Amino acid sequence: PVYDSWPPDTPFYKTYCEDIDTSADDKACQTILKKLARKLFRGPVSNAEMQRFYKLSMKAFAQDQSIFSGLQAGIRGMLCSPKFLFKQEGEFESLDDYAIAARMSYFLWNS
Repeated sequence: PVYDSWPPDTPFYKTYCEDIDTSADDKACQTILKKLARKLFRGPVSNAEMQRFYKLSMKAFAQDQSIFSGLQAGIRGMLCSPKFLFKQEGEFESLDDYAIAARMSYFLWNS
């Protein structure tokens, strides 16, 4: 799609990016990624897991000093993550509260 201005005035932008100063540093980008990761992965995400996404983000940020490039790279990494794409099934340890909630949502929404 073609937008009149960039970044576009979308619900995602209003929720996560509206208050960002475009000259913000990579730490601001990491803060947004951490907030988004909790929703994407349906629960808390460890710092070790977040390091992979931070590295992607910082590499993109370093290339053109744009917080939006950093966010795009980090979000792309999260959306390609097996933890986001797949639901674990089969034999494994007991489910935590987040896994139970996710399964209930799959059941209730028939998805």
